[in-house]
Amino acid sequence: SSSPVSIIEMVLQSKEGLNLKAHFHTLLEARVASLEQANTAASERKKRKKKRIQQGGTLSQAEAEELIAEWDVETQFEVERRE
Repeated sequence: SSSPVSIIEMVLQSKEGLNLKAHFHTLLEARVASLEQANTAASERKKRKKKRIQQGGTLSQAEAEELIAEWDVETQFEVERRE
């Protein structure tokens, strides 16, 4: 024994709920797209960095020590320049 008014109210509430779900779904889609774009950019940066490292070839221990010494000198120079 549902009155027409209560049935109309139920339909309107259902419609409102569906509108909220549709809006939430749209927000989620936008968020997923944003995160996928960020992940793609991060993956590309990681790939470029790895590729750059690999193109350098292998270093002997002496070459590595020489590079470290150069970096230390450059770092020290920067510190002294700032003082």
